[in-house]
Amino acid sequence: MLKLGAMRAIIGLSRGLALGLLMLACLSGSAQDAFVGSVKISTGQPQVIRGSEAIPATPGMRLQLKDSLRTGPESRIGVILRDGTRISLGPDSELALETFLFEPGKGEFGLLLKLFRGVAAFISGKIVELSPDSATVDTPVGIIGLRGTKFAVALGAR
Repeated sequence: MLKLGAMRAIIGLSRGLALGLLMLACLSGSAQDAFVGSVKISTGQPQVIRGSEAIPATPGMRLQLKDSLRTGPESRIGVILRDGTRISLGPDSELALETFLFEPGKGEFGLLLKLFRGVAAFISGKIVELSPDSATVDTPVGIIGLRGTKFAVALGAR
């Protein structure tokens, strides 16, 4: 038979383990929510800027909310978002994944991309199909509402 002190220790450990598992489940959910898409193709040396870190962009790399995509003079990158939106960036381009909300079961949709410079082509996915007013591309010279299925934009340096 276990002594009272040993039983209390076991109960304390069990509570701690349950709390730890609950916290892990919560963290896993928020990490899952942060996943917005992945890199499909890359040539040259494109980068994903995550916080203050520049990470080489490679096919299969998972993209997170608030990541920025950056290409150099000889680089290109193609990504696909969870809703099927496809984005291609040409040389010397930079684009931020500012907002991505795709919860069809709740009727919640949102996509905000910020194109700072360069050349980009877009093929819209389910967000635009299900909620046409929910997707925009912000540029230094104006805002583009994504209502159709395809478009391209080029921003030159000033």
